Amino acid sequence: MLLLTQVAAQTQVTIVIKDGAVQSMDPSQLYMDTDYVVNVKVVDKSGNPVTGSLVEFVPASGLLTIDGTSSAKTGSDGTASLPLKFTSAGVLSLYVGGAKAKTLNVYYSTFPAGAAIFIVGTLVIIGLALAYTVYKGPIKTLRK
Repeated sequence: MLLLTQVAAQTQVTIVIKDGAVQSMDPSQLYMDTDYVVNVKVVDKSGNPVTGSLVEFVPASGLLTIDGTSSAKTGSDGTASLPLKFTSAGVLSLYVGGAKAKTLNVYYSTFPAGAAIFIVGTLVIIGLALAYTVYKGPIKTLRK
C-alpha cells in the first residue's frame, strides 16, 4: 500500500544580523497565511558567527499572531531556524540577544474578508452624496 501525504511548501527567509543590526533580509516582505522557515544568522562586527544568541519574534502591534516557534538560540554556525506562520497582519519586532534588531511588517496577502464590499459601498455612498449635492445645488438653481 502506498500512502501519500501532502506537505505544505515553506518559504525560506534569510536574515543576516551583523553586530546587532540587520544587514539583509530576503525576501524583504512577509505575508500572513504563509508558511515560513526563517533563518536568522547572527555575526559579530568581524563577521564571526555568534553561538547561543537568543533570536525572538514578538508581536508589536495590530492583531498579529504567530503560529510556530517564535524563539530559538543560534547554533555553532550562528544560525537560528524558526518555522513560523503569521495568522493575521501587523507589526513584528525581531530581538537578538535581548536587544531589538528590527521592526517588521506582516502584510495581508489579499484583502481581508469584506474589505472589497466595504470599499465599493463607500464609493457608492460618496457618489450618491455628490449627485444629491449637485442636484440640490447648481441644478436646482438653474431649473428656477
